[in-house]
Amino acid sequence: MLGAIIGDIVGSPYEFDQNNIKTKDFKLFSDRSFFTDDTVMSIAVADGLIAGYGNEELTEKELIKSLKKWGKFYPDSGYGIKFNNWLFSDETNPYNSYGNGSAMRVSSCAWIYNNLRDVEKYAEITAKITHNHPEGIKGAKSVASAIFLARMGATKEYIREYITETYGYVFRKCDEIRPNYMHVESCQETVPEAFSAFFEGESFEDVLRLSISLGGDSDTLAAISCSIAEAYYGIDENISSLAFTYLDETIVDFLTYYYEALSGLRAEKISMMNKILEYLPYFDKKEIVRWLPTNNRKTPEFYANYGQKVNDLIKLMNNHNFVDFGYQKTIKRLKISSFKDAIPNANMLGVRAMLTSIIRRERFGVGTISRAIADGLVSDLLRRYQEIVNNINI
Repeated sequence: MLGAIIGDIVGSPYEFDQNNIKTKDFKLFSDRSFFTDDTVMSIAVADGLIAGYGNEELTEKELIKSLKKWGKFYPDSGYGIKFNNWLFSDETNPYNSYGNGSAMRVSSCAWIYNNLRDVEKYAEITAKITHNHPEGIKGAKSVASAIFLARMGATKEYIREYITETYGYVFRKCDEIRPNYMHVESCQETVPEAFSAFFEGESFEDVLRLSISLGGDSDTLAAISCSIAEAYYGIDENISSLAFTYLDETIVDFLTYYYEALSGLRAEKISMMNKILEYLPYFDKKEIVRWLPTNNRKTPEFYANYGQKVNDLIKLMNNHNFVDFGYQKTIKRLKISSFKDAIPNANMLGVRAMLTSIIRRERFGVGTISRAIADGLVSDLLRRYQEIVNNINI
């Protein structure tokens, strides 16, 4: 989420056509820099998602409450007319917006939830409480999914392919966008441009500068692109330190709470996985299955009895923090034809997809897990997980 906040602060002096700067050569922070509604609403969404964690109905209620609470606490942050009217009324119904606000405020969703299905589901909830137009929902879901994929180690090519196939956005080169691009506030005219800046940028700072150089709704465009760049590149410490000097105590205190909440969620997940990693010597044994006959047939059929440790692995890979519900498409996009060949260089997306595939295929071919263990695939995948787990924000 800090990436979105930095994009907002750095882009704020250059918002609107009369302030647009069509170059990457500018001072990042100045006395004209400030946080706007993009930061406030990013905070509000994170607050609501944490309060309603894991419960769709509760999350929707908490998000409405949180947006109104934070919006009224910062009443002069530059909200759009329709959102402002909603904010300061007793109305809780959405107003069919397709504005880019749904995309700029969604970033925390991709850090709070840990599988793509949940990320997209809750991203839609964050959007539809106000921005229930299909384009508003699409903007939020596409940005959240890109952040999550970047967290999981996906390449830009993979992210581009996923976003294009799933959401239908078409991307132009930044040099094509820049000359005639003006201030617009719709998702369909901001989100693709933000993606273009992310795809072309070569570092977090480069994405930030590219975004603002395009012009338009510069702070929101930069908030979107930098929320993805944060997950892909990380943020230089000097940039994040400077950004914090533009935030007040209330927002800094919330960010402390937010990162503590993320740490708590991550600690639970790491604890679950560490239990399985303790079993690595067991999985190295290769032959760990017992084939037992069924008792209810004249001609017995045999089923695999794996024991507690394998059952723990099966349970883990069905947990929402680890399962890849779209594992078949993930494997196809990653062009994995041989698990054994893919494992040494697999990213977290690949490891999750291959483990999920092994577990799920047991339903259709008894003994799949047994063969994967015997071939060394399970132990190799767990070791690969262990290698990369400390290098990305899982």
